[in-house]
Amino acid sequence: MTRPFFVALFITLAPFVRTPAAPSKVVSVRLIDIASGRGVRNVRVWLYLGDPRPHGAPYLEERTGEYGTAVFHLNPPLPDQLLVYDEVDRIRSCSHGLLRTKLVIHNGVVADNVCDPKGKRNIRLEAKPGEIIVFVRRLRWWDLQN
Repeated sequence: MTRPFFVALFITLAPFVRTPAAPSKVVSVRLIDIASGRGVRNVRVWLYLGDPRPHGAPYLEERTGEYGTAVFHLNPPLPDQLLVYDEVDRIRSCSHGLLRTKLVIHNGVVADNVCDPKGKRNIRLEAKPGEIIVFVRRLRWWDLQN
């Protein structure tokens, strides 16, 4: 007699029991000034969740903090690729391209520095898991003339 009672109770309450939601992943983007090697503060950063070129992609927007880092919380399902885009009226990005989300989360990624292709500037950085390091340069007066 008690067993049918517990079966009926389980069937009645099962729809109301929630399974824990998958935790969000934290991805931080650090902007590094190639001239000083320091983080760039108070710059808008967009993290595109996928490739925005063919049909657009959702994105998250944050500002860099005191050490040049913007922190993003990615909810599941995670995109296959990420793209970092930063403010263009004060700085110019020296790092381009799509990044694999799994690689960013598990290892961290230091993006290429196309403003210094020969490696003359001695900036050596290691990304932590969940971190993307992007190189930028400040705009010069002649950049603003165009």
